[in-house]
Amino acid sequence: LMLTSIKSRKVRCGALPYRGRQVDLRGDGRDHGYLFSTLTKDSVVNIKAFTKDNAKAISALAGLTLILLGRYLFTWPTPLIYPTSSLGTDLPREIWPLIYFVKKSLLSTGELPLWRPYLLSGTPLVGHPIAPLFYPPHWLTIIFPIALGLNLDVVLHIFWMGLGTYLYASLEAGMRLQAAFMSALIFSMSPMWLAHISGGHIPMLAAIAWWPWIWLSWNRYLSTTKARWILLAGIGLAAQIMNHGMFFALSLLALSVHSITQLFQQRSKVVLRLMKGWAISITIAFLLSAVHLLPFLQLLPISTRFTLSAQESQFGSLPIALILNALLPPTLKFPEWYLYPGVGALALTISGIGLRWVRRERYAGIALLGSLIMALGVHTPLFAMFQTIIPGFSILRVPARWWVFALFAFALLSGWAFESWFTSKSVPGGRYKLLLYGAGFLYGLIAALSLIPGLSLPYDVFPAAILMILIISTLLSGPPSRVKAVIIPALIFFDLYWTGNILVQPQSPTELQEPTAVTRLLQSAAQSEERSLAPYGGVDMSKLAAAELRASDGYDSFALRDYTRVITFASGCDYRGYSAAVPPMAANPDAAATCPTFSPYPQLLALFNIRYILLPDRSLYPGATPDLYEDDLYVYQQSEGFERVFGLGSGVKISPDECPQILLEHDLSTTALVETDLPFVQGSEPHRVTQELTSNNSETFRVVADDPGLLIRSESWAPGWRVFIDGEEALVYRVDCALQGVWVEPGVHQVTFRYQPKSYNAGRLISMTTIVLLILYLWASPRITSTDRRKDDLHASQR
Repeated sequence: LMLTSIKSRKVRCGALPYRGRQVDLRGDGRDHGYLFSTLTKDSVVNIKAFTKDNAKAISALAGLTLILLGRYLFTWPTPLIYPTSSLGTDLPREIWPLIYFVKKSLLSTGELPLWRPYLLSGTPLVGHPIAPLFYPPHWLTIIFPIALGLNLDVVLHIFWMGLGTYLYASLEAGMRLQAAFMSALIFSMSPMWLAHISGGHIPMLAAIAWWPWIWLSWNRYLSTTKARWILLAGIGLAAQIMNHGMFFALSLLALSVHSITQLFQQRSKVVLRLMKGWAISITIAFLLSAVHLLPFLQLLPISTRFTLSAQESQFGSLPIALILNALLPPTLKFPEWYLYPGVGALALTISGIGLRWVRRERYAGIALLGSLIMALGVHTPLFAMFQTIIPGFSILRVPARWWVFALFAFALLSGWAFESWFTSKSVPGGRYKLLLYGAGFLYGLIAALSLIPGLSLPYDVFPAAILMILIISTLLSGPPSRVKAVIIPALIFFDLYWTGNILVQPQSPTELQEPTAVTRLLQSAAQSEERSLAPYGGVDMSKLAAAELRASDGYDSFALRDYTRVITFASGCDYRGYSAAVPPMAANPDAAATCPTFSPYPQLLALFNIRYILLPDRSLYPGATPDLYEDDLYVYQQSEGFERVFGLGSGVKISPDECPQILLEHDLSTTALVETDLPFVQGSEPHRVTQELTSNNSETFRVVADDPGLLIRSESWAPGWRVFIDGEEALVYRVDCALQGVWVEPGVHQVTFRYQPKSYNAGRLISMTTIVLLILYLWASPRITSTDRRKDDLHASQR
């Protein structure tokens, strides 16, 4: 239906693929009055039945998606999707606190928050790669209750993924409707997505959901040269940028390989077309996502992700032995290594090999093999080579995520194999039967072994093995029929439903925000905005955010590098490796082994206004006495901090390279360490400060200064902070390696710190302008095309 404009239930067939062939538009093998031996540009066909069958397939896809996750939509109160494994989830650490904070801030003030004060002593929100503020589908969490909005978001993207796969399979891959539906079913409902959803990887799912659309629109553009297709590719790439930049990079690499193959096949015929396609799609992607991309690029050089070593960037490489996870659902439910595509995908792919692959299947097979090799990461020399020759390749991290392309290849190979089986008049023999019988015997053997007492296999053997045998039996039991064509997808869906749902379980959202004894204690310090620190893990960030508490630690894969170094050092640990948590001991076993006990520097803790230390084990803090033991946490109270905002009259110039060790050489309660020369006057009195106003992105203070000096704000430094003294903008200095400061002259002043990155302002203007221009173009384009067509028809009739 997306081929060309439709008029009076008729469509021009000039854009249909496979011209010059016999094409059955309905795909059921029968003559419905629109079966033509040759399709030419001027052919016009009635598509009423074709449209009806497409609508049925798409409706079935939507219905199965709702069934897959029905228990998370149609129950009240709506539960969250949680993992059944003990590996944990990012939902309470990152996703839920972020949504809760943004929603509460918007509803209470009407202002979009650009900064998060509740973790890491404050950290940027706009431009953060795991904070897709400007991606419209995620706004469902603002419109609806958070749990319902999140689940609707998930269902929407699973269906969107399936719809894109269905359209690509039917429009570009040349599949009949039944085969295209099979491909969409296998790819969109893969258990791997539920594994990632259970891990709280919602932005990752949204980015992956756009991959079939990018692939569809890119191929449609090359075959039709229609500008609308390449615009759709640009929109899809922009969506990936705003959700998960790694998959944007992976999509570009996949499109690059495809473009090179096109050059080898067609050479000069496609050079200009490829150049135009790349220019338009990348330009549209960058312009649409500028509101997110420009702040991200500003933060990237100062983030922990920018300086990853080769070893750190290869975290998540798939161990070679775990390739076997593709055969059966593994009991190890680590999302990054959950490869199982479903027994239907395996059975149909094996049957397709038995029918001998043609060129399109061979290309998909190469893509599957290439994705597998890249997923192995450090276990092959290829990944290390790419790290050497491709700039920025190490930023991608987690090589196992290349398996996405293998799943897409599985889906296409399954669709083609299903179509070959369905259109055959009898069961093929020879290699076809040999491979299927061999697969059936293998799964029967595994099922038998799993029943032996005392033998434990690391897989959920049943019902996958039984379903594999049933699918193979259906393929081999006589000629194809419509009944069998329904039984096979039914068995496949049952496998996907069963396997996916054993990965997840409902979780009440109220448990994420219910106060505990520890949070009540921390709230007693909230009035002076003192912070907590949990170096080895503590209270879920969701509870801290709900209680409006502030922490100096947090789970953040894109933390500010300087702040991470200082707070890790303040915790008594000099570990330099990468971790998704700050300090690193909470998430990195190597860091925990390097720093097995908590040996902090009290002066540095006071600098960040830290009052409470939370530890899961008393032995981690030898020699200290806890003030409270509640909720499986030991709580230690420190001496009072340096206050939220304080003034100093003396300072020392240092180099950023000297931090954080040089902090211990000075009394930070009287001396500030700065990176530029400031006119300190010896003997100056510190400023007297009172807080006047706080909003989402700013804080205002009344400062009484008898002498000139530096006003220090105990909030992490980041580009984008601006400061105004009595309405006049001043410079924000990086003080004590990671905090903010401003020079204040004598007098009574109103000092306002405001987070307002210029990159965000520029990006917002660019994105909004691009959206308006795209809407105007899409509105005007059909009218221009229709006018040109009428002119062509008039000229033709005159001739």
